[in-house]
Amino acid sequence: MSLEDTVRAEGGLRITRSHRPTQDELIRLFDSPRDEILAGIGRLILAPENPSRKVYSVLREIYLARWDEFNTTVTTGFDSGWPERAKAAQVKKQEAEIWLSPPEEPYSLEIALKMVAGSKSELWNKAWMEGVGKHRRRGQPKSKRHLAVKALDIKAAYPEATLREVTEIVCPCGQEEHTPQCRQQLRQQILRLVKFLRGYGHDFTWERIGIEGSKVFE
Repeated sequence: MSLEDTVRAEGGLRITRSHRPTQDELIRLFDSPRDEILAGIGRLILAPENPSRKVYSVLREIYLARWDEFNTTVTTGFDSGWPERAKAAQVKKQEAEIWLSPPEEPYSLEIALKMVAGSKSELWNKAWMEGVGKHRRRGQPKSKRHLAVKALDIKAAYPEATLREVTEIVCPCGQEEHTPQCRQQLRQQILRLVKFLRGYGHDFTWERIGIEGSKVFE
């Protein structure tokens, strides 16, 4: 049975969307103490929880640990070694962050005005208005590494899925028919992701997931 047939037979997908914070949730967050704001930004905005995505969930835990470490480093211990520690913490954070999502496009004044409508939080309003036309995340572009996470998440949810089937779902080339090059590019990113996760003690190879299924994540 193909992946398409499996999804049709089950009447829905095994992977659901991540929760998107509401305006009220974000306003409450930005009215919290600074430490809670920093932790909440990571957990609510940058890497929202999604238990249906197995590989993403593992990466999320790695990223949030690095996110907390980065924020602690840059806000404490301002001695002569602080710049080096802050830079090292930023590099570690970005090593995980680069896999989680595509680069965010700058948002318009219209979007910002909608987000601040009715808000009495000066911090919330200032943050949105100052971000108009700017990229919300700094650092190097995240390229297409996030596609490897999506691919392994699909494989985790549907162990019988082939690379061809997964490529047809996640490849952004825009062509009606994906070429062997599309599959090879995705495979290369998957191999890089598997190598990264192995550095944290996780073995999520494509072949192993296909054989062991959900047992890989127990």
